[in-house]
Amino acid sequence: MKSTSNFDKDLGSKIANLRVLKGYTRRELAEKLKITQQQLQKYEKGTNRISVSRLSQIADILDISMARIINDKNTFAATKGDRLITDIMKLISGIKDRSKLLSLKNLIMAFVRKV
Repeated sequence: MKSTSNFDKDLGSKIANLRVLKGYTRRELAEKLKITQQQLQKYEKGTNRISVSRLSQIADILDISMARIINDKNTFAATKGDRLITDIMKLISGIKDRSKLLSLKNLIMAFVRKV
């Protein structure tokens, strides 16, 4: 059995962050994929490799192209141990009021400009 690589870990991290961004729990996405939560966790941690057909299923469910998941180096990847960004994404994904989201976006943009 081949061991996983940094690519597998990065891909898993992107999938985990996308899942949170799209508002899915690990259980919900695993159910849609018809796999266990443990298997999905192994994909997200890069412990198990993801087949092309499984990646295609994940991309379809998360409504994003496989190419974007694989090639986008900055948008979705989190550094090892960087739970803060994931936690913030979880909180933001829970906001359903569009006007509150717009206010939050404006606040973040103003903060970024000051840094």
